[in-house]
This record gives sequence, C-alpha cells and structure tokens, in this order.
Amino acid sequence: MPSVQDALTRAVASIDRGDLQSAEEIGQRILRDDPHCTRALHVLGVVARKMERPELAVRFLHAAIATPGDDAAIQCELGLALLDTKKLPEALVHFRRAAEINPDYGDAHLNIGATLDRFGQPEMALPHCKRAVELLPENKFALFNLGNVWRSLRQLDRASHAFTDATRIDPQFANAYWNDACCRLLAGDFAKGWRQYEWRELAGEVQIDRYPQPRWQGESLSGKSILVHAEQGIGDEILFASCLPDLIARAGQCNAICDPRLSEIFARSFPTAKIYGISRRKDRQGAAVAESADYQIAAGSVPLYLRSSRDAFPMQPSFLKADAKKVLRWRNRFAELGPGMKIGISWRAGGQPLQRHMRTTTLGAWREILTTPGAQFVNLQYGDSADELAAAERQHGVKIHDGSDADPLIDMDAFAAKIAALDLVISVGNATVHLAGALGVKTWTLLPQVPGWRWMIAGDESIWYRSVRLFRQTDRGDWTAVFDRVGKLLRETIAANPVKSAEHRPPRGWTDIPSRPTAPELDLDMAAEFQQAAAAASREELAQAEAICRRILDHVPRHVPALSLLAQIARQTGRLDLAIRSLTRAVAAADRDSLLCMNLAILQHEGGQIAEAMQNYRRAIAIDPGSTDAHFGLAKALHAAGRLDDAIAMLQSVVRLRPDHHKALNFLGGYCLAASRLEEAEHALRTAVRLQPEYMAAFNNLGMVLERQQRLPEALACFDRAVELDETCHQALNNLVGVLERLGQRSAAELVRRRAGEIAAR
Repeated sequence: MPSVQDALTRAVASIDRGDLQSAEEIGQRILRDDPHCTRALHVLGVVARKMERPELAVRFLHAAIATPGDDAAIQCELGLALLDTKKLPEALVHFRRAAEINPDYGDAHLNIGATLDRFGQPEMALPHCKRAVELLPENKFALFNLGNVWRSLRQLDRASHAFTDATRIDPQFANAYWNDACCRLLAGDFAKGWRQYEWRELAGEVQIDRYPQPRWQGESLSGKSILVHAEQGIGDEILFASCLPDLIARAGQCNAICDPRLSEIFARSFPTAKIYGISRRKDRQGAAVAESADYQIAAGSVPLYLRSSRDAFPMQPSFLKADAKKVLRWRNRFAELGPGMKIGISWRAGGQPLQRHMRTTTLGAWREILTTPGAQFVNLQYGDSADELAAAERQHGVKIHDGSDADPLIDMDAFAAKIAALDLVISVGNATVHLAGALGVKTWTLLPQVPGWRWMIAGDESIWYRSVRLFRQTDRGDWTAVFDRVGKLLRETIAANPVKSAEHRPPRGWTDIPSRPTAPELDLDMAAEFQQAAAAASREELAQAEAICRRILDHVPRHVPALSLLAQIARQTGRLDLAIRSLTRAVAAADRDSLLCMNLAILQHEGGQIAEAMQNYRRAIAIDPGSTDAHFGLAKALHAAGRLDDAIAMLQSVVRLRPDHHKALNFLGGYCLAASRLEEAEHALRTAVRLQPEYMAAFNNLGMVLERQQRLPEALACFDRAVELDETCHQALNNLVGVLERLGQRSAAELVRRRAGEIAAR
C-alpha cells in the first residue's frame, strides 16, 4: 500500500506540473493490479478531462463513485466532465451531491452557482456563489461567478465590485475585465466601461485584425489619415459606424474596412471616406488597401476616445442612407399590399445560446401585435422562417408578407431599402434594430430584463439611435407584459393615424405557432455538430442532418459548411428554392470560394435563373481561372440564354485548358452543329470519340453532322454505333431509322422502328 500511495502522490504532482502522460501511465499501472482503486480512477478521470476526452473522463469517474465511500472531490470532478459533454442537468446533480457530502467544499458551491446561472436561475445561484466566496476568498473564479450572478440580478455595482476583486487576485483575468465592461456600459459608466472593453480580445470575445500602422490613441488627426477596421458582427459594425462622422470631421482622410455586405450603404452614407468591403482573413492579417494611413484602429476601440460620457453621444437622427431608388420600389410594393401601416417584424436573435434564449421570442407570442387592425406586417427575420410564416397564415389567418430579394445574409443594401420603406419596425434586439436605428426608421425594440450592454439597464430611449424606443421585460423571461404594452401602443398609434387604417378580419383561434426551440442550451461545438450532420447525411438520414444544420444556423446564420449541406439536402428533397437561398448565403459568407460559386450557379441554372447562374460561373472563373468545370457550366448557361456563339467560344476555352475533355468536345460539336459550323463540329466530335470510343452521345451527334453534310453511309455507321452502345436512346434510334429510309433501306428501317417500339413498351 505505501508504494501505491507514493505512486498516487507522484501522479497528482505530475498533473499539477502539466505532465498528463506520466500521470496517466501511473494510474493505468495501479489499475492493472487493482481495477477498483478509487483514487487511481479519480486520477485517470482528471487526466482524461484535461486531455479533452470528456466521455472517457465520465467513464473513469462513474467507476470511481461506484466504489465504496463517497468523495466530494470525485463528485465535483464528474460534474465538470459532464459539463464538458453538454449534460448540464446531470452535472448539477453531482455538484449538489458533492455539497451534501461536504457542505464546506468550496468547489462544489462554486460550480453549483455557475451552473444555475447558466440555467438562467440567478436567485438560486446567489447563495451558492456567496458561500463559494466565503470558503474560497482568494479564488478568482468564485468572485467571477458571483459577479455574473449579480449582473443577472441587475445589481451592477455589486457585480463590478466582484469582478474588480477577481482582477485584484489575477491582474490578467481578461474575462473579469470584459464582464465588468459590460456592467459599466449597462450602467452608463462609459469612461471606465470603454477602458475595460479593451480586454475583449484577450477575453476571447472578438478577434482583431493586425495592421502595421500605429494605433490611434485619441491624438489630433488634423492633416492625418486613419484606417478604421471591422472586428465584430454586422450589428456591431453598424453601431460603431455611428462614430465615423466624428472621425471624418477630425481627420484629413478617413478610410474604413467593413463587411462586404455593408460596403454600398457605407460608401453612400460616408461619401468623403474611402470604404473597403473586404472579407476578413482567417489568420486575422489586415487587408491590403491602396491608401496609406498614419493611424489605424479597430472599430470597437473608437468609442474609448469619442464616447466617454452621455454628452458625447451626438443627437444625430440617423447616420446611414438607403438607396433612394430602391426605397421607392419597396414603397410601391408595400402600397400594393393594401391600406394599413406597413410594419416590419423580427422575433429571433442570434448570439450565444443563453443570450439568444433570453433575447428570442416565438412568433406565437406576437398575438397582441399581429391581431392589431389597420396594419400590414412584413417579415424582417433573417435566416429561414418560411415554416413559421406558413403556420401563422394557415392556423390563424395572419399574413406576414415575405420576399427573398432583400436577404440580409446576402444583400444588406437591399435590406436597408426595405426597412427604410416601412412605417415602423418592431423587433427583438438584433442586427435589424441596428440597421433600422442607423437609418432613422421608427423602431420599437423588445428587450430582456438584462439586455446586452448596447441598450443600457434602464430607460426607453437608445443612446445610439434616436429613432429607437425600448420596451423592457419587468420580470425575467416574461414577454407577456412587453407585448401587451407594445400592442396597446400600436393600436393607439394606428387610431391616431386613420389614413393608414384598414378593415380588419380577426384571426381564427390562436395557439402558439411552432417555432425554434427556446430552452437554454450549452454553447455548441460547431465542428462536432457539423460532423454529426455530415455523418447523418452520408447515412441518408436527411431529416436529422437538416435539423442539426438548422441548429447550427440558429447560432451562426452564416456558417458556410452548414449552409452548403442544407443546400445539398434541400436539392435532394426537391426544395430548389431553399437550396438556392442557402447556397447564396454561403457564397456571400465565404471568402472567394470558387466551388461554392459554381455549385450555386448549377442550382440557379436548374431553377431557370440563367442570368444569375452566368454571374456566379463568371465569379468562379475570376477566383479560379483554370476551372474547366466553371467554364463548361458557363458555356451551357450561355447556350440556355440563346447566346450560341458565346457558348461555343467558352467551350473552346475549355478545350484549350483541357484538350482531353471529351464532354466539352461533344457539347462543342453539338453547339457548332446548331450554328451550322459543320467542319468545326465534325473535328470536335471526332476528337471526342477518339478520346472516348464508347461515348454514345458523341457518336450520335457526329452522325447528325455527317447527315447534314449528305455523307449518309458515314452517318449510318455513327448512328449504328450509337444504338449499339445504348439501344434505349430514342434519338439515336430515330436518327438511324431516318438515314436508313433516306438510303432506301426501308425493311431495315422498319425493323429498327419495331425494336424502338418494343423498347419503349418495356
């Protein structure tokens, strides 16, 4: 036993210094002699969890607690391993069991509190977090968890105090600084909040691109140039763009890099600035731009120097401008809907699971709004919501007008025009609100009890957007009172504006409309989730694969692999519109992916969208000039568009790139035949059959070329060979009959005709 005890001591020491392999070897040696050694199982469970093998950790730790005696540390370690496997309720059971075994075990209370807060139950979490701090006063995570719970309870001063204590213990505790920044910005302490906000990258909240110029730190920009570069999601890009007019006024020249979807609207809104719509690189190296700059700064750092107090926020009614012609077109379209206020709605938000759960509503909860007389509702929800819209109309007679030609995941400029043409926007706090507010469109925003830092903790006005009015939950998770207030105000607004009122037919009985799951969940491991989706698709379990893809897209609406797989599934299941929509979003989100562009072009060609298909084939060729498949696809699209000479020229470029491309040669021969360029057709088709002696279609086409040249015996030989290769090809059989008759071989022609009839009857 002393030797086992020594070995276990060495294993623990190995874990402490990070030598997990040595600890694992010691644990395995002990288990070979004693398979039920509790401490060895515990050691191996800890090692497996630290090696990021949580399922193995769970097996070892379950075995450890099955042995006689109950150990709080093992129960707690098992809870952590279960957290790693996304089993939150089971983890909580073991954390609670650890606290029962040893009520003074600080780690148990620390983890109970953190888990309950992630469940959205801060009142239940608070006593455990306080107890953890009492037992572990120098544990930064205990203080961090307490700060999170105080924030969830709207006690922002107490939360900041806890985060400050955590950073006293660890002055490099980035997540504590970040969470403190959110608290201070919520409370309106902008001077301190923006300083803490600078920890966002080290906290893992954002990634900031690297540029060679010195960072601007608030000094004079007179006669100087500055480059502002995007760093976050599109909603925050819009929010931070509210600072661009200040920089433009201060600097000799202001250049800005933004998401490509925003480039048109930014260029129109900030005409004296140079706007670059550039997709960010995965390695976070800065984009190459033509203009040099004296300074650079990430967009999220600009408020540190320009928005240090409430008074520093300008009273600008708007700062973005939609395309006037597009707005007019949308207004005309909305006028065709009939009388009534035109109101855009959006009911789901993105972001991390718990935050998304707090900010998201179901469409069924909108009854008080959607049953308002005198209103026409327009869908502004990004992502796929067709099922929810159909359910609303089918079950309740509520028509929410939709249109796929202003998809914010693809074309933000068109989406901006659509919003600008509305009388009112009602939405949860998402990118739609940021864009509507930036455009100066009247907007009512529905917020959870503790919103994101952008909306502050109290008040019904937005400090960022003057046209946005805020409606806040009074009780956590309860949207009923919010919808009652908004519905009442909407009816009053419409009643005060009778010009826009309309006859209203009350809907049939209302029950909740099926929507996305709204229960809180753990953060998704996107790579693992997508692997599951791909595996399900490979097993042809398409419904399961699609459900996983949609779950991923709820988290990350522009997740390219999930969009691509969803498009593939939709195409296989006969939903070409969904396939095209999904792949269009993937192309918009991807960074110059030739294959995606080409696959989208194929789908568009199938759907009869020939002009769009040609555009995407050309985009694929621009990215990869050597792609013969893209050239080949473009040739077929050009042919479909009636541009025969252009199609021939494109096929000739394919053959130049790949002289052995027998399919391109066959199509080239067929197109040249249609253009009566018979010599070129014959040359291409003879090359095709030489390269591929069993190519039935090429023999058939060659026969038609020879027949047009009155070379009937040669044509007969080609049609004969085509039928020999595929006796079910009706065109080849008919061509053979025709040549035989022209050669006077009527009996042979009749035999072939009968054979064709027999084949057709099978």
